[in-house]
Amino acid sequence: MSSATSKPRVLMLADRPGWAFDVTAQAISRRLGDEFEFRVEYAELAPDLSECAFDLYVFFWGETYHQRYVDDPRRVLKEISSHRWQDDHWGRLTAAQAVEKYLSDAGTLLTPSKRLQTIFAPYRRVRHIQKGFEPSEFPPSHLVGLICPADMRHSTYAENERSKYEVPEP
Repeated sequence: MSSATSKPRVLMLADRPGWAFDVTAQAISRRLGDEFEFRVEYAELAPDLSECAFDLYVFFWGETYHQRYVDDPRRVLKEISSHRWQDDHWGRLTAAQAVEKYLSDAGTLLTPSKRLQTIFAPYRRVRHIQKGFEPSEFPPSHLVGLICPADMRHSTYAENERSKYEVPEP
């Protein structure tokens, strides 16, 4: 943090505007904006991050754009939220290869998946985090049957209408 009275500053680098990581970044920014100063940038738009004086950088697992600006892994968190590193496009990597190629630049790794946490555990410590949801993006539970099949219900909504976002300490 830059001073005792200012909020911790977080830069979230999403892939492109309007896509899933952007939706997540915007929701986190809204929900935790009272506690953190957020800035959302997009790798696709090639932002100049050289003047970014943020205390913590958040990137998604396959992103490498930031590497020309950030060389301290302690300032980088990456979320592993898919198995795409096993796909042909990403080189059909093993977990060990994915760690070496895409995750070595991050001091902290996060995942909402216990399965992914287990897969990567032999190679790196990966913190399990709860995946939140944005209530404005999902209908109230009493409307779900009218909008989508009952088996697609978001059961968490009935239990807790507030999103659960957690920003872990690196």
